[in-house]
Amino acid sequence: MSLTLGWSFLPTTLVLKGNVPAFDSAWSLLNALGLRALVAIRGAHIDLLLLAAAFVLMTRRRTSGPLSTSEIILALFLTGSALHLQLASMNGRLYRYEVYLVALALTGLGLALYERRRSQKTPLGMAQRAGVAALVMIFLSSFGPRAWNVSQGTPSASRNVYDQHLQIARFLQNFYPDARVAANDIGAITYYTDIRLIDLWGLAHREIMELKRAGKFDLPAVERITRDAEIAILYPAWFEGLIPPGWIEVARWRLKRNVAASSDTVSFYALRPEDVPRLWAALAAMAPELPEGVDFAWVSLPGQPTGPVRVSAPPGP
Repeated sequence: MSLTLGWSFLPTTLVLKGNVPAFDSAWSLLNALGLRALVAIRGAHIDLLLLAAAFVLMTRRRTSGPLSTSEIILALFLTGSALHLQLASMNGRLYRYEVYLVALALTGLGLALYERRRSQKTPLGMAQRAGVAALVMIFLSSFGPRAWNVSQGTPSASRNVYDQHLQIARFLQNFYPDARVAANDIGAITYYTDIRLIDLWGLAHREIMELKRAGKFDLPAVERITRDAEIAILYPAWFEGLIPPGWIEVARWRLKRNVAASSDTVSFYALRPEDVPRLWAALAAMAPELPEGVDFAWVSLPGQPTGPVRVSAPPGP
């Protein structure tokens, strides 16, 4: 279906965020053949699980015959890990990119331990019990701190989504329900609104995806693609040198304590001078409804020169 609509075979998230090999040099060829995965293993959180899974498969009691359930799971884990390390990243906040691999590995290792214990007719000796206890302690020391960090960070991360993504969606739903909007974080705003989206990051815009892959996504491309948009809502840090000079930054929202958002600051742009009053009035009306975790700052006001003008609360229209 993706190919018939003119998109790539691979998901756009993998094409733009991953490490799809280019095959344009000897180095890229080596990376494509697995060098990148080997290098990435040194910094991966799952290195201990990789070693444990490989050990279980290498010491399987049967040299022939079908794989057991645990061995199938661990083989899938090793294959999935190799592909992930080769094509993507393990650096997501709160370990979200590798959690499926960790769950797969722990399931396979736990099942392997159960299968081997069930097939053993004699009780475990003192040395075996000590070895099992040592393995449990190693795993707890490795994954315990990570589990604690996730349990402490998840409430704040959820709050970040509410404070930033959902508030932008509410803003668009209330003031620009069917407008043509340029944005870079598109999940909540396309789920909760009926805006006509221009995804400047490219995940949902085929032309921008192709321009980025070709290294041709530049300022003239942004100006051309957004010529029919009314406003833009962007992470300014993501678009340094790509903001058209005719755009007018009206205000910024900043998360006071950012844990999970890709950027703590979102900027609101009017694309033409005549669009400034409507955007200013909409932001002023929205400001009293913003959560406590969001700082509001005007950047330019009607009748005033562009520049940082910070206020504790925006004035009424």
